[in-house]
Amino acid sequence: AFTFPVGTCVTGAAGLARHTGLDALTWLAVALYAFLVVAWAAAGTRTVRGVLSGALTAAPVPPRPATAR
Repeated sequence: AFTFPVGTCVTGAAGLARHTGLDALTWLAVALYAFLVVAWAAAGTRTVRGVLSGALTAAPVPPRPATAR
């Protein structure tokens, strides 16, 4: 969920860099892309870890029944 906003910022920075020709925006887009790759790697690693451990595929724990006071 957190990779989408970063990807949007990468796309925006790259578009602005192309439109304006500013090197600073090009470097910003490159830095944001590097951050996006790290975010994808983190999300992918955690997903694989969750699938292998069974935490992502386990049935949810049912809520405890309510008790009257």
